[in-house]
Amino acid sequence: MAIANLKLGFDRETGFIGTSVKGDVSWNVSELDRILFFLADGTYRVVPMQEKFMITGSVLWCGPCHREKLFACVYRDKKKKIAYVKRFSIGGYILEREYSFIPDNSEVMVFLDRQNVLLDYWFERKKRMKTRKGETLLEDIAVKGVRAKGVQLCGNRVVSTLKAIELQDGADEPEEHEGPEEREEERDQEKEDEGEGKKTEPRRSIEEISADAEELRNKMSNILKKFEGIRRTSSETTGEKAQELCQGGDNQER
Repeated sequence: MAIANLKLGFDRETGFIGTSVKGDVSWNVSELDRILFFLADGTYRVVPMQEKFMITGSVLWCGPCHREKLFACVYRDKKKKIAYVKRFSIGGYILEREYSFIPDNSEVMVFLDRQNVLLDYWFERKKRMKTRKGETLLEDIAVKGVRAKGVQLCGNRVVSTLKAIELQDGADEPEEHEGPEEREEERDQEKEDEGEGKKTEPRRSIEEISADAEELRNKMSNILKKFEGIRRTSSETTGEKAQELCQGGDNQER
C-alpha cells in the first residue's frame, strides 16, 4: 500500500491541480493515486497524479479518485425542462478518457459529493396549481451506474428553484421556511384563483336586450300561428267526419 506522503492542491481561480499547487483545498495522496474531476458540461475525467495539471472548464468537483465514492446530481432536459436526480459511483475507467455522467442535451442543476442531503424545490407556477413546493431525501434515491439515467424528481412539473440542504447526523429534518418572495407568490396565486372562480358574464346593453326580446316575440308568434293552423285543420276534419256519419245514418233508415 502506497504511503500518502504528497499533498494534492487545487486552485479554483487558475484551474490548476497537482502536488505542487498551493490552492483553496488540498488532500493527502500518494504518487499512485489518480485525480478525478467533474465539469459543468456534464463530463468527467480521471488523470494520473502529477505536479501540475490545468483543468479546462467550470469545475463542479475535483479530488483524489475513489471508484466507489458516491456522487449525486440533479440535471434537467434542456428542451422539456424536466428535472432528474441520480446517485452514482464512477466504477471502472480509462485514464484521460472523457466520459459523460448526464444524457446529451441536459444541464446540471446541482452536483453533490454528500449523501445526507434534503433536496428542497419550488415548482414553476401555473394556474390552479395546489402544491408549489416539494422535497426529496437524497438517500431515498437508489444508487446506479454513472451512465444510467436518473429518475424524475417531481414528475412532469418544472422546477424553478432548487436548494440542497445538508442534514446533520442524528438531527431532525429542517423545518420548512418560506421566504417573503415565496409567500408573496402564493398570495398572488390565491388571488388569481379567486378571480377565476368569481368570473361573471359582461353586462349587456339595452339595445342587445331589446333585440333579443324582439327575436323571442317573433318566435312565439310563429309558434302560435302554427298551432292555430293545426287547430283549424283538426276542426275541419272533425266536421267532415261528423257529416259523413250523419249521411250514412240517413241512408240506413231509408
